[in-house]
Amino acid sequence: MAQQPRRIALLGAGGFAHGAHLPAIAATAALHLVAVYSRSLSSAQSLVAAAAKHTSTAHQLDVYSDDQDERWNLDALLARPDVDTVALALPIPLQPRVIEKCLRAGKSVISEKPTTPSVAESERLIKLYEDEFKPRGLRWIVAEQFPYTASFNKAMEIIHDGKIGELRTFDVDIFIQPTLAAGATNWRREPEYQGGFLLDGGVHFAAGLRHMLPSPVTSIFARSHQFQPHLPPVDTLQGLVTLESGISGHFTFSFGVERPSSKREYTFRGSKGVLTVDFSGRRTHVLRLSTVVPNAEADEPPHELTIELPAEGVDAEFDAFGKALLAGPDSDEMRNVEERSGPRATLRDVAFIEGGLLSAKERRQVELNELVAQDSM
Repeated sequence: MAQQPRRIALLGAGGFAHGAHLPAIAATAALHLVAVYSRSLSSAQSLVAAAAKHTSTAHQLDVYSDDQDERWNLDALLARPDVDTVALALPIPLQPRVIEKCLRAGKSVISEKPTTPSVAESERLIKLYEDEFKPRGLRWIVAEQFPYTASFNKAMEIIHDGKIGELRTFDVDIFIQPTLAAGATNWRREPEYQGGFLLDGGVHFAAGLRHMLPSPVTSIFARSHQFQPHLPPVDTLQGLVTLESGISGHFTFSFGVERPSSKREYTFRGSKGVLTVDFSGRRTHVLRLSTVVPNAEADEPPHELTIELPAEGVDAEFDAFGKALLAGPDSDEMRNVEERSGPRATLRDVAFIEGGLLSAKERRQVELNELVAQDSM
């Protein structure tokens, strides 16, 4: 007999809920959408209208919001015994409180990145989760899609399999220009959390690096800038990071440097080759691998290989999350998900950004274990 999918509610009705979470839930057979919630009834109803466009979610959905009576508010939704999982796509400052509320209601949680707005808040919530809720079989997963994107997975395999030899150094160059409308979103225009766009988007780039590197980042020395007045408090972070192995590399995460700067690349340089991951394309990512031909003459050109892979990662992550939840809290599938996007894994991404911002503020190298307890690293 086929296993029944997890019954999930989607909390939040913003652009990412519409454009990413909803289609991803619709695309996997492991999750069955039964309800939606937003702070306003009108925005929740807009999500229902969007769900009707997908065959697997074009059924009756219960609608909850803060501006209805108590039978249809968030507490009522979380009291439902037939809802076992919730997905959160809420503004960053709201998420920790709602994550805790959902766990206390006995629901497993898939929360949009970052883990929380800060290392301290993340550690508090992770400890609460591990002490009180994880032993009861509940699971908290952070929706960070970079470790589920085909290009980053392939790059990780190439590096870990030694195809470029021993890693010598690496560079990350990412330049994105958010629209004025995106920057004008209330919770981004006056962010109640560190780093503004650099936390919101920068954790993605830190997660990609974390996933591909063969050794974890242990320290960071950085500088920050604000080039665009509508992207406070800073929009660019640049610096040097050092790995546990002793190898170091450079990074630039910028939402403020103007066009034509548009590069979005990771470059890994090894003893036998170079790998570049170009993820600037909306539909396709391009890997370029250049390796030394064994026993070649000194002037023989390297072997060149180009690999094109789909850019999408959200569908893959939600499918992995749903299957892991079905497999059970102690399954191999769940352990694999937790290694990639459990709260302790994604805590490292928050620590990367927070460490960079602190380094820039205090003009010194920051060891990440200053921010994160050693057993969390």
